[in-house]
Amino acid sequence: MNELMKNTVVEIVPVINFKDYERLKSEALLLAEHINTVEVTEENIKVTKKMLASVNKSIKELNDRRIAIKKEILAPYETFAEQIKEIETIVKDADTIVRNQVREIEENERQEKKDELLRIWNARIKHYGFAKLITFDNWLEPRHLNKSETIKKSESDMVAFLEKCERDLDVLHKMDESEDLIYEYVSSELFDVADAIQRWNAKKLALKAQKDLLKDVQEDEVKKYVFVVTGEKDKKLTEMLLRENGIEFEIREI
Repeated sequence: MNELMKNTVVEIVPVINFKDYERLKSEALLLAEHINTVEVTEENIKVTKKMLASVNKSIKELNDRRIAIKKEILAPYETFAEQIKEIETIVKDADTIVRNQVREIEENERQEKKDELLRIWNARIKHYGFAKLITFDNWLEPRHLNKSETIKKSESDMVAFLEKCERDLDVLHKMDESEDLIYEYVSSELFDVADAIQRWNAKKLALKAQKDLLKDVQEDEVKKYVFVVTGEKDKKLTEMLLRENGIEFEIREI
């Protein structure tokens, strides 16, 4: 197929033989020279306009012929272009079919590799304590499924990852607020002790700020108090004192 494409012969036939070019160009130069020397007057204006109309008519005829020739030349080219597109479509369709098959095979290989790594993960995770909080997907990266990455190399990376997580989680477990720190370590998916501590400290500061704000809001809320006054005399005295001091109040008889 490739050899056939390389040996393809395309014959280019169209040739424009403009034999009268030099003659017409010479006549055009003479005509232009003549027109430049003509002084238009009332006596010769009609003749001059007729001459110009004749010249323009000749130029139009030449241009019309040029356009017609262009169409004649482009017609076989358009046919050629369509033929190339047709061949290109055939090849691209075939290429797509092959590429899809290749992609399917590669995806199957990646899935098989993923299944094997998951089997290894499940076998190894049994030997860890804290690291059981980490999932297979937490560790797996696209590079682990590449052809260039062997199962042995990926398994070595897996073990190093699990050992690190086990050590980190053990450190966090021995610290105050260990549950919160471990949650930050796992949920962030960065698996970094310093990052987990920083995240939890930032969250505590945010929670403290929130509590302080809520406390201030609650303290600012208007509170109502009830004073029980017995007897008409004391009622009137209390009412007078409240009014004199501009204190809003309401009287309820109980």
